[in-house]
Parts: sequence; C-alpha cells; structure tokens
Amino acid sequence: SSIIGDSLAPMRLAVYKVIEELPKNKDYTNFDPRTKSDMSNPLGTKTFTGKNNTYRTETYYTGNTTQTVKIYEIYTELPKSIGQSFLDEFKKPDHGELKNTDTFRKFFPGLYITTNFGNSTILNVNLTSLNIFYKYLDPKG
Repeated sequence: SSIIGDSLAPMRLAVYKVIEELPKNKDYTNFDPRTKSDMSNPLGTKTFTGKNNTYRTETYYTGNTTQTVKIYEIYTELPKSIGQSFLDEFKKPDHGELKNTDTFRKFFPGLYITTNFGNSTILNVNLTSLNIFYKYLDPKG
C-alpha cells in the first residue's frame, strides 16, 4: 500500500513452507520465521519492482464519502500439490484435519513470505492471501 525507496529497483518475492506449528499467540514477530520454515527450496518466486502496475481498484462508501483506492497485487504460482493436499484432506471423513482450527494449524502451519533479492525499497504490505483454484469434469457431461 506504500513504498519508500527506489520504485524501479528489482526485488524478488519468495514463498517458503512453514514446517512446524507456530506458537499459539497473537504476535508471531518475536522469533525468526526461518527457523520454522523449509528454507532449502522456495515454493514460488516472483521478481517485481515497487512500481508494480498490477492492481485493481476498490471503492469504499462511508456516509456521504466515497473513496476509490488502488490495491496493488503480486502473484506467484505455487505447486499444485498444495491445493491437492487440501482437496485430499477435505475428502476424508469429517474433512480430516480441516475440521477445526487446531487440527488445521497442524495440517498447514502456513507460508513464510519474504524477499530474497533487492535491498533498495521498503514496501508496506498489509494483506496476503492464498487462493486455491480448482476445476473438475462433470461425469454427466
């Protein structure tokens, strides 16, 4: 949502799998996330600049005020095996480890998203999301 530094300097986003359940508290920033992540191989990477032209607009209405903002987005594709593991778990009786928050946290401790290249820019990131897309063929056509 905001940038400080060289908006044209390249950076690389890297996504790593968290392999150990995180502490059950509200503040995860008091430890080095690399110690709980598989840093040997990123699941996905994306090179970008702070002057990212991939965005969508959203309009917010409050009383008599209307505000339209640009939401900048950076996408990276992750292995299909991640989505497949969610689908396989969901198909188990009682939806397996997806049935509640505690078992879900054990099944999928999370993703560590960082940059591993570039040092001329600071970005303020206020939202990350994991979107899983799927398709299927209806056997009836």
